[in-house]
Amino acid sequence: MSGGANLPEGVIGPVRMVFLDLDGTALNDQEQLSTQTLKALDLLRTHGIPYTFTSARPASMMSLYCQQAKIAGPIITLEGAEIRIWKTDSVLWSTPIEKRLAVELMEFCHLLNVDYTFYTSEAAYFRQDTTRLPRFRSYNEQADKLALLPVSCHCYQAYPPRFIASRQLLKVCVVSQDAEALEKLMAFVQRHPALQAELSEASTVSIVSRMASKAAAVRLFCEMQNIPLQDICCFGDYRNDIGMLQQAGYSVAMGNAPEAVKAAARYVTCSNKDDGVASFIQQYIISATGYSHR
Repeated sequence: MSGGANLPEGVIGPVRMVFLDLDGTALNDQEQLSTQTLKALDLLRTHGIPYTFTSARPASMMSLYCQQAKIAGPIITLEGAEIRIWKTDSVLWSTPIEKRLAVELMEFCHLLNVDYTFYTSEAAYFRQDTTRLPRFRSYNEQADKLALLPVSCHCYQAYPPRFIASRQLLKVCVVSQDAEALEKLMAFVQRHPALQAELSEASTVSIVSRMASKAAAVRLFCEMQNIPLQDICCFGDYRNDIGMLQQAGYSVAMGNAPEAVKAAARYVTCSNKDDGVASFIQQYIISATGYSHR
């Protein structure tokens, strides 16, 4: 364990549901579910404890991991802007950006000359000279090997903004090293109370509806499943996980998380590259169901 770990004195629970962030949490630094993590998820399933992913990614960029983790039920996507069943593409809940505002936001981003991605339920739209496509192509190559549908990628300039808005804009991601451009973008969001934005790493801005958050989606998910929040365990590593960590009966921050995230969680496990999720599940959740970890 890392020196910053803060672990239970014994087993916790019983836990009735586990929510896992993906990047920086369930995924290692190679964006993979490690063998140990998959074994831990198998143990949860064997002991009748359901689990799911809650991610900033779109559903189309989560299906590879859902299949590997044998998730059949709902997942939380795009910062909590959507809950869907990935296998059937059934949307259970979503909070898109209002169409007129979505058009205005997309046009504003394009005129700022920043590298953007506009996410709908079904597709991702990029500027023509984007630098972000290699990551999506890498994911699609992996998905293709498992006969999974790829992320549908399109050039923003090839479509009228109103068409994209009609497909329900759920999230905007902007990456730029231009501090002045990002300031203008944040000012745009502040002028529109129906939006919220998070600036990360001084170069990336994520924008969603004011109604969207992982915390809200987890609450709704639990209402659908009739599971008290006090009986769930959430794992996360970043600021967009703080809300869901604070409301969960059992919350676990990763060793690689910022201090503010660790402070919001009840426990701190080791980092994602050291199988922090797997270690915590095997030692402090499964044991509570009668499984003896050795």
